[in-house]
Amino acid sequence: MEKLLQFESGSSMTGVVALGVLMIVSVLLLLLQGRKNGTLPPGPRPAWPVLGNFPALMGGQMPFLTLHKLSAQFGPLMYLRLGSVPCVVISSSEVAKEVLQVKGASFAGRPKRYGPAVIAGTSDFKNISLAPPGPYWRQLRKSCTHELFSPSRLASYEGARTDEIRIMLKELLIDSKKGDAVDVRGWLTGVTANNITRMLIKKRFFGKGPDINQEQKKDFERLIYRIYDEASAFLISDYIPYLQFVTELQGWTSRFKDIRNELTSTLLPRIFEVEKHKQRAKERELSGDSDSDYVPDFVDLLVGAPLDDGKPLSDNDISMMLTDLFLGARGTSATTAEWALAEFVIRPELMKRAQDELDTVVGKDRLLRESDLPHLHYLNAFVKEIFRFRPPAPFGIPRESTRACEVLGYSIPAHALVLVNQYSVHRDPSVYRNPNEFDPERFMEQPEVNHLSGVDFFQLIPFGAGLRTCPGNKLGNLLVLLMLGNLLHHFDWSLPPGECADSFDMSGVYTFVCSRKKPLFLIAKPRSPALLLG
Repeated sequence: MEKLLQFESGSSMTGVVALGVLMIVSVLLLLLQGRKNGTLPPGPRPAWPVLGNFPALMGGQMPFLTLHKLSAQFGPLMYLRLGSVPCVVISSSEVAKEVLQVKGASFAGRPKRYGPAVIAGTSDFKNISLAPPGPYWRQLRKSCTHELFSPSRLASYEGARTDEIRIMLKELLIDSKKGDAVDVRGWLTGVTANNITRMLIKKRFFGKGPDINQEQKKDFERLIYRIYDEASAFLISDYIPYLQFVTELQGWTSRFKDIRNELTSTLLPRIFEVEKHKQRAKERELSGDSDSDYVPDFVDLLVGAPLDDGKPLSDNDISMMLTDLFLGARGTSATTAEWALAEFVIRPELMKRAQDELDTVVGKDRLLRESDLPHLHYLNAFVKEIFRFRPPAPFGIPRESTRACEVLGYSIPAHALVLVNQYSVHRDPSVYRNPNEFDPERFMEQPEVNHLSGVDFFQLIPFGAGLRTCPGNKLGNLLVLLMLGNLLHHFDWSLPPGECADSFDMSGVYTFVCSRKKPLFLIAKPRSPALLLG
């Protein structure tokens, strides 16, 4: 950053004067903007005319922590200027409710970002996460809600979820017998990913069984990790458009195009097999096949559904839609479960309480069923506390104001970037006692708090809230409960030799999600090996 702000030693007086004029003009523009927009929310004074408040956010790798500290000084509705982009930060449950519910229609937009636009091949986004509000987005969301995440559809995949958990538990049992620490992150990621791909395309891609195509698995993993790393990258041109040439000189355009080419050459034909689905649909239509036992997967539904003005989605739109769904579900569920098990092992008394509850509700002579989950009150409270204490996506997907409006007496300009800092909302001292302490007991005392509603309890919003609530929230929560419940029911967990709870590394790293900095490896001791092998 310092290099960006320094002059070359040989700079001429003309350059100095030009910079001075630029600074004066920028300050005047900022003042005029403030008058034009009325009374803006309080916030830190922009440090530089061009960069705005960026220098204040450059001090750490966790921007949600930086904004949390700033909100303590400037309040729960805070205004920043990031380059030329106005930005509003929400840091309390009261303001979150006002913005996401009361004024929800004014804050349902999505900012357009260069990386996703190049990857998609268009800035006219056709996936559920980034599509702008309007008839098409509503139709797309309705299709997902009714066809993929409806209660009946989720129930129809219960057998697949049970099967997947059991397959992966057997693999974990084999690994645990070696005596070494097992790769918990790998297991959680595999279970989550296979559950999603079985819903989308009825295939498994992760694990060690003979049904796993290892070459496809490697291609899939490499592409997914690359999308996570590069599509969420910070690009200065998203905030200062006339610095687009900097983004191009840094090589980002070619990287994003490479991802798009891989999606076209790998994901569509080899993983999602869109052409195969189209051919199957044609054959069924020509033959008049109306087999009532045939259960279409989600790609079948996307191929046959007229979503865009009566026209079917293009192959590229289908690819982006499926990638969007897969990334959203896989990242948050596996990350949350990994944090949860880490919290359990450094607090063995809490793990014992959860295991005692499982032994009482489920018993020791059968596997956990999904029908048991509502009766596991402590496990549910623990998962809520994990979502509160360590929200997997602290900002969710950023929003944009679609029009100028007023919030709690302050004027918010149109096209402002809106960041809902879940980290701060979940530590709102007006809602939670001792908000910085990890305490599942708080949700035993308040079991009515429902983080899945998106419209009632704005003190706990790990899946967002209002019009842009994550449509897969119930599946995400279910997978976390299922994976944790089974891991605790069938294994005792402890830290590797040489590790102790007081010094165990619980630091995180932030991209789009906030995951553990180090993958979780733990010692697993089977509690019921005969049951797993039965």
